[in-house]
Amino acid sequence: MFTNRQLAIFITEYQLYATMIGYLIGCYGFKNNRVIHPIIYVLLLTFLNYKLLENSDILTVTDFHFYNPIQLLLLGWFFHRNFENRALKSSVPYTLAVFMVFAIFNTIFLQGLNDYPSNFIIGETLLLIVWSTYLFIEKLDVPAHINVFKDPVFITSIAIICFNLFSFVFFLLLTYFQKHKIDQYSSITRLLYFANVIYYLLLIIANIFSLKKSSR
Repeated sequence: MFTNRQLAIFITEYQLYATMIGYLIGCYGFKNNRVIHPIIYVLLLTFLNYKLLENSDILTVTDFHFYNPIQLLLLGWFFHRNFENRALKSSVPYTLAVFMVFAIFNTIFLQGLNDYPSNFIIGETLLLIVWSTYLFIEKLDVPAHINVFKDPVFITSIAIICFNLFSFVFFLLLTYFQKHKIDQYSSITRLLYFANVIYYLLLIIANIFSLKKSSR
C-alpha cells in the first residue's frame, strides 16, 4: 500500500503531466472545435498553477483565492457556450458576477489570504454540480443514431460532475470529522486523489474526441 505522502507525490506528478497532455491535445485541434476551448484554458491554468506550486518553497492556501475564481470563470464560459436552454445560458454571466463579488468579499472579510477559502469553494462545487448535471441531461436528448459517448462536451460534463461530487462528499466528511474530533483526514484525502485521476483522464479523453471531431 502507498503511504499518503507517496500518493500525494504521485497525484501531483499525474496532474502536472495530465494537464500538459490534455492541453497539447486540445491545442492541436483548437481552431476547428470551439465548444472545448474553455476546457483547454482550464488545463493550461491548472498546469501553470501546479508548476508554480512545484517551484514554490512555501505552499500556502493563498493560491486557492485566485485559482478557483479564475477556474470558475473559465468553466462558466464553457457552460455558457454549450447550454441549449436560453434562459440558463443568459443567467451564466450574472451568476459568475455574483460569485466573483462573493469571492472578493470572502477574502477580505471572512477567510483571508492565509485561510482556505472553503466558503467560496463549496459554493463553486455546488454550482458546478448543478450546471454540469443540466448539461449532461441536455446532451442525453439526442437522436438514437448519435453516440453521445463520443461527444467531448458530454464527456466533459461527466468529468465535472464526478470531480465535484467527490469534492462535495470530501467537504461533508471533513466537516463531520472535525466536528467530532475524528482524525481521518489522511483517509478521506484519498477521495480527492481518486477524483483528480478520473477528472483529468476524462478531460484528456474529451480532448481526444474533440480532435477526432474537428478532423472530420
